[in-house]
Amino acid sequence: MLSLTPLRPADRKARTWRAVMGIWPAFGLARKTGAAPLRMHELSVMERQKHQGEGQGRDGSQNAVKRRWRQYKTAVGNEPVKKFIGKLSDNDAASIAAAMKEVREKGTAAARHLRGDIWEVRADGDHTIYRVLFAEEGKHSQVLLAVEAFQKKTQKTPPEKIALAESRLRDWRKRSS
Repeated sequence: MLSLTPLRPADRKARTWRAVMGIWPAFGLARKTGAAPLRMHELSVMERQKHQGEGQGRDGSQNAVKRRWRQYKTAVGNEPVKKFIGKLSDNDAASIAAAMKEVREKGTAAARHLRGDIWEVRADGDHTIYRVLFAEEGKHSQVLLAVEAFQKKTQKTPPEKIALAESRLRDWRKRSS
């Protein structure tokens, strides 16, 4: 298991979202020196494929699709997912970042399909469960667009959250075309 220590709160605020968006150096956590070596399940997909002699993408080429997280931004510039994650504790934000990293590496195999183009990634916090709703975008589904994040309180994903995610996805597609 990774040996991680929390960064100062000021560092976490500045770095957690960059980590979620695909830049490893700061998940709001820093690796301790002298930590145990990574096990196979902790390696990135590309490193694992290289180690196992694999490496074919969906189209049969040698390079797999590189996914990256992007956040939904409203027409006036609000960033609801970033705002939600910014309000969480260090450990909860780091668990969401780790779950999003897993989806970035494994694709939708690490997520659950909800409806239409909307997928859900689950993150277990300290005392609660979080969900991030997203959609695959781009020519090769390389962009993972986070459209909604919330604390789970019921067994099923609330229909109004799915409807909000679909509405934000339609808005994003309308403004980007």
